[in-house]
Amino acid sequence: MTGFQAAPVAFETAPAASLAARNREIGRRYAQGESIEELAERYHLSVHTIRKVVRGTRRESLRGRKRL
Repeated sequence: MTGFQAAPVAFETAPAASLAARNREIGRRYAQGESIEELAERYHLSVHTIRKVVRGTRRESLRGRKRL
């Protein structure tokens, strides 16, 4: 048996505030006409993740509106 030891991996995590700002920016860019695929490439995220972000930002903006 060899003493295999995995190399340490440093994960960089962003504070929630900067993730929220990034997600608002993604939502804004989407609203201005950037495609899901373009946003995924720009932010180095999957298309699936961008879709979830866009859905979430739309829900947040609807929550802020008053119902008539």
